[in-house]
Amino acid sequence: MRTPGHDRELTAGLMLSEGLARTKDDFEVIDHLVGQPNVVQVVLKRFSATKAEQLERSSLSNSACGVCGKKKLNLEIMQG
Repeated sequence: MRTPGHDRELTAGLMLSEGLARTKDDFEVIDHLVGQPNVVQVVLKRFSATKAEQLERSSLSNSACGVCGKKKLNLEIMQG
């Protein structure tokens, strides 16, 4: 889950944290696709298919703020 904005930075951070890039100079292109504001295209100057293959995910994951799906909120904690 993300708040729209700073998508290029978010994408670069993911690429750096996963080890596909090491510095900002490793990116040839990192920008939104024309007409697709929620899609970021990345082209690396040097790409390792072997490393990318090792990072492949075989399970689904999701994220949320922790409130989604709750039947009851403990608001007493929030009162100060």
